[in-house]
Amino acid sequence: EACCAKCKVIKEHIGSLFKEFQVDYLSIFIQVIEPKLTELSRLCIAKEKSLPLDRDTVIAYYQAYLACRQIEVYACAVDEPSALKELNISRCYEHLVGSWIELASVMCRERISKAIAIDEAVRMTDEVMFSTSVTDTNVFLHQMVSFWKSLDWPDTEQAFGYGLKHFENLGQCVLYYVETCYQQLSEKYLYDSEGRVTISERICIFFNNVDHLKKQIPVVTQKMEIRPVGQQNASRSLEVLMVQMEQNIEEKIQGFMEQICEKLTPEISQRISEEHPMALEEFLGSNLQLLNENLVESIYKKILHTVWKVTLLAIEEVMVGKKYDKTVLHRTLTSIKVFFSEALSKEELEIPHYKVLLNTLENRLLPTHALIAKCCSELTRQQELAKTSNTTTCGELFISVGYRTDTMVELNVIKAEVNTTHKDGSSDIFVYSWILPQLIFTESAKKKYKTDIVKGTLEPNFCKEFIMPANKDCLKMEGSVLALGVYYTKSKYLAGLCVLPCSEIPILGECGSTRSKLTLPLFTIQELNSGPMGELAERHTSQGDADATKFYKYLTKKLHISLQ
Repeated sequence: EACCAKCKVIKEHIGSLFKEFQVDYLSIFIQVIEPKLTELSRLCIAKEKSLPLDRDTVIAYYQAYLACRQIEVYACAVDEPSALKELNISRCYEHLVGSWIELASVMCRERISKAIAIDEAVRMTDEVMFSTSVTDTNVFLHQMVSFWKSLDWPDTEQAFGYGLKHFENLGQCVLYYVETCYQQLSEKYLYDSEGRVTISERICIFFNNVDHLKKQIPVVTQKMEIRPVGQQNASRSLEVLMVQMEQNIEEKIQGFMEQICEKLTPEISQRISEEHPMALEEFLGSNLQLLNENLVESIYKKILHTVWKVTLLAIEEVMVGKKYDKTVLHRTLTSIKVFFSEALSKEELEIPHYKVLLNTLENRLLPTHALIAKCCSELTRQQELAKTSNTTTCGELFISVGYRTDTMVELNVIKAEVNTTHKDGSSDIFVYSWILPQLIFTESAKKKYKTDIVKGTLEPNFCKEFIMPANKDCLKMEGSVLALGVYYTKSKYLAGLCVLPCSEIPILGECGSTRSKLTLPLFTIQELNSGPMGELAERHTSQGDADATKFYKYLTKKLHISLQ
């Protein structure tokens, strides 16, 4: 360092004075110092395998390398022959580059530890709080950039490899800062005297610091100027490394958010159990207000979204763990969604978990007849999925159907095309028809609507007419469906099912309407244990609901749907 400094002083100040007396002071100085640096460089390569790699030695040889590079530059400036240049400086020191890069990382982490130990809160903007440690760490990262640029390794291919390693180490230093800060937060600031999580300014400062540091990664990347010369897909390698670094930090942030928010679960669950929506809103409001006032907006929204998911989990635990008032819990879920909607979008709120919870609670609030109608609507949805599915269905059923004003549905089961035989190889087939729910269509439920059995073919022709009593107003009700099952004679095994909403059956004679000729894809449902079907099974097994049990048995025995 002293050699380089003196060269600079001679070149910029003293040299011009000596030139007045025809003395080239810089050349004299280089002639004196260069042999010593050349000898040191030769010693370095001679002791390549036996050189001690303690910190002082590694630093000393790094300084010697920088001095050699600078003296070489000054020697060229005064047109002096350079023994260093002939020696190939980079060859002398290349076995130490890895140690220099690792030491730079170690020293950066040591400085980060000291900065965290003396950390103080500061208001870097008018709106949110940060702390001195993040400012210091930002400086340390830029010092690592300065180290890299001063290394200025001449071999471009080697330099790219070294640069990737140094950049990776830089990312590890950022993660070290995040983890060390969180450890300090957990030990000193996260809990109150009774061991409960307390939302404080320190939590806000931690997340603000980490968010600020994450945003510095693209800046540092650009300043390092790692040039991928002569490397295939090298630019892609650097880009992947940078993206991975940002993802690692983001995962840490999200992980810490979840840890903190999950520790709030007992408090949230307690207030949900109190069965008073305002109790939960007051608790969340008091805690989230501090976050809103002290966090950068992007972090606040992420924490809020995490708290929303934790709240949903707590509501689910209450539903599973004990008896509860379904109406109050539904009101709690609805009101708390309104509370969160002040900051979160509809898409952020209506995540799958929320939809399942809401649907479950709504199903539990339904009277049994309405629940059965909803189960029938679910069958219609399965039919629509079969129509649009790219997978092969079980076959097709051809029918014509219409409704007469004398309260009768006219159904003609024309033919079926079934894809596969029964598992024993037989193909004796018939069709059953129903209008559901049976609770509503009581008259049609009194009679069986079954075709004759057609043996020995997967394409049976039935041409069977049925007259099925049905009230016009009931046909318009949501959940009213015409269901047809195609069965093998053996064990009445279901080959396929098709469902038609009764609202789609045309009224014959109105505006020249005739029977609709339809081709319906056949489908099967192996298991359907969620949504309204799941609630139906719950009422059958746990609540002893007679109507639920009757329809449950119909679905499982007639339509072969598993609801366990």
